Amino acid sequence: MNKIVVTLIIALMLFSCAGKDPLDSDKTPPAKPHLIPHLGDTGITYNQAPGQLDNYFEASDSGMEKNGIDAVDIEDNAIQIMWDVLTDTDIDYLEVWRFNLNDTDTLMINTLHNYNKNYYIDNFPHLEVTPIGQDWFYFLKVFDTSGNYSVSDTVCYHLTQKPIIVSPNQDITVADYNSVTFSWYVSPGAIFNLLIFDKNFNLLKSYSALDEPGDLYQVNFSDLGINQNLLGNKIYWEVVVSSGSVIRTVNEKDYTVYFGAESQRFTINLGK
Repeated sequence: MNKIVVTLIIALMLFSCAGKDPLDSDKTPPAKPHLIPHLGDTGITYNQAPGQLDNYFEASDSGMEKNGIDAVDIEDNAIQIMWDVLTDTDIDYLEVWRFNLNDTDTLMINTLHNYNKNYYIDNFPHLEVTPIGQDWFYFLKVFDTSGNYSVSDTVCYHLTQKPIIVSPNQDITVADYNSVTFSWYVSPGAIFNLLIFDKNFNLLKSYSALDEPGDLYQVNFSDLGINQNLLGNKIYWEVVVSSGSVIRTVNEKDYTVYFGAESQRFTINLGK
């Protein structure tokens, strides 16, 4: 009797473990993530007809600029990377990797668990030197719950010096928008665009400071030709810098590296 019981127990154990054969586990990696390259700067045309203005800002995201890898206005010396929404349902975590051409190390700069966004902002928290003036390359590793992973393509951007804003101050209140004078310091070899948005981040004006009268550039709101009927009680503005692009070759692949920077985003309120 005891031998029969032992035999039955062994048989049950073997049967119950049959579905846990490691050979039957998930071996399929997640779909390859697609990082979005730099699509252009709001209000600055690259390969478009003159006068055609792109507005990558979306009011649903509080004016987040959805134009791929780019400098950002909400952080000093920071780069955002963006990717298409991941479609796999068993994603465990993401790894963000970064390198530049002046350093031989490729660094894993963050691990993102339970991450439900399709962008990441790198503000270089542990970098001991300035990130300005360097080409920065990024890629993602995406891991599923079974340990499989896939690696994205690589995107890149070059940070330049942010515009130094002189006036107006942040979050000022004015009785008349026409009383406002925008001023900032310019530098040679770059295009400076003053961007004016309504409260829903619809682009009202992109003003290019193409002529450089000196270190300090000034333009009055009244000279921008904005239809006053389009304005409510709040507008946003910032200055975007574009310094062109270069081709870099990494591992026998050519990358277009765009140069640029963005000032802080400022608010002007209309009041009595």
